[in-house]
Amino acid sequence: MTRVLSRPVFAIGSLLLLLGMMLLGWASWLKEEYDLAAARIERVEPRYARLAGLRAAGGQLDAALSGALDLSSRLAYPPSTDAIQAGAALQKSMRELAEGAGATVTGSQLMQSRQEAGYDVLRVTVKLTTSLESLTRFLGAIADHDPRVQIATLRISPDPRLGRSEAEHRLICDLAVTAMRISS
Repeated sequence: MTRVLSRPVFAIGSLLLLLGMMLLGWASWLKEEYDLAAARIERVEPRYARLAGLRAAGGQLDAALSGALDLSSRLAYPPSTDAIQAGAALQKSMRELAEGAGATVTGSQLMQSRQEAGYDVLRVTVKLTTSLESLTRFLGAIADHDPRVQIATLRISPDPRLGRSEAEHRLICDLAVTAMRISS
């Protein structure tokens, strides 16, 4: 004997089946959204970790930047200083160092600067009448100069205007020095 379901039981069963399918569809949609959100988090997580690392290293980065700026100021004139102004400052400081060391500056000239890989190379020539001791002090002062200065050429000869015994103590010195300026 087959039994036929009554209409109310059939309606309630159909309604429950429909409700179950809707819940299943909603659960499937919710699972897809969850997977998309998890994938986005996985893509963002390394970036966030990198940013968190940078934030944690902020003090170290600031200290490194400060150190780099300090080092660059010791090695080269800043870009805020015009190349001509930097060259004039280099010429003036070389004259002052020579005179402070006891040498007599007979001439100095600022040569035209040239550009190299982000820097302007400044060149100054200096002519001196000096003793060996004064020349040694002058060269030592150049070594301690900030920004750094390099001696490009150095020519030393006895003063030809003096006698042989006097010329040994009086020298004519021609030198060219270079310094760097950070290009803007």
